[in-house]
Amino acid sequence: MLVLGTLPAPTSPPILAGSSAGEQFLTVFIWFAAAAVLALGGFYLVVAVRRWISRDQVISTFTIQDLRELRDRGDITELEFTAMRAKLLAQLDLSGPGDASDSAPPDEAQES
Repeated sequence: MLVLGTLPAPTSPPILAGSSAGEQFLTVFIWFAAAAVLALGGFYLVVAVRRWISRDQVISTFTIQDLRELRDRGDITELEFTAMRAKLLAQLDLSGPGDASDSAPPDEAQES
């Protein structure tokens, strides 16, 4: 049989030494509350940083097809469709046929 020796009697941490049970409970409760506040503050900080980082990442689920459907149903006019389409394409850094940036067809440009 292996003999480990005698274990020392458990002692209170120095901060709780010489305190009554009520004072010990209060001290432990205060430290627990402080830890909880720090944990919640850390969580809030992480959420705030994630929002700050992702604020520039625009996720557009609104498509040109949605605009076409709105126009076809009569919910928006042709002028509104054109303006919204241009804005959507600008956000996506794309240009489609019929944009103001398009120049004349190649045949006409060569004749001039």
